[in-house]
Amino acid sequence: MKQVLFLSFIFPLLLIGNSLKVSVSHTSSAIDGEFQIGTTPISVRGGGVHHRNNSLFKGNSTFEYVGISTTGGMVGFPTLRLSLMVDLVHSSHRTAIPFGIGFSYLYPYGWLPIFIRGYLEYANSNLTYGKANRFFRGEVDLGIQPISNGEIFIGYRSISWNSNWDSVYLLGLGFIF
Repeated sequence: MKQVLFLSFIFPLLLIGNSLKVSVSHTSSAIDGEFQIGTTPISVRGGGVHHRNNSLFKGNSTFEYVGISTTGGMVGFPTLRLSLMVDLVHSSHRTAIPFGIGFSYLYPYGWLPIFIRGYLEYANSNLTYGKANRFFRGEVDLGIQPISNGEIFIGYRSISWNSNWDSVYLLGLGFIF
């Protein structure tokens, strides 16, 4: 029941967001969205990963998150952006509140803009609940923007509850609204 309530909160955020990212790997599929609040540099984030038959989640499992982030540019580097984030992450019998940092860099020059982006999130034992004593999640994506509101990317994602790791290469599409 908790997962149904959690998902009913996350997925409306994905439909009204400024961006939507869908990715797949050999063991998982994921959807991530972000909605900027007005003209402020603050965004609401949400998403989920469905794992099929892997050792970290002991079979099929769903991993959901919702959170907030703030993003700003770097002086002298107009296409480099840094982010700070905090999320509420939930998987069966495990919950965490990780803090993280992210970046994105767009190389807009030329006929095909290229980007790289990534983030790291971590929660120690004071910020984990249930059957978790620590949480880590990281992802890095490299892609192109063939059209101004769309992207194609390849990436690498790693998720860890306690000391068990699930790391995958992924392929995805992104949409910017």
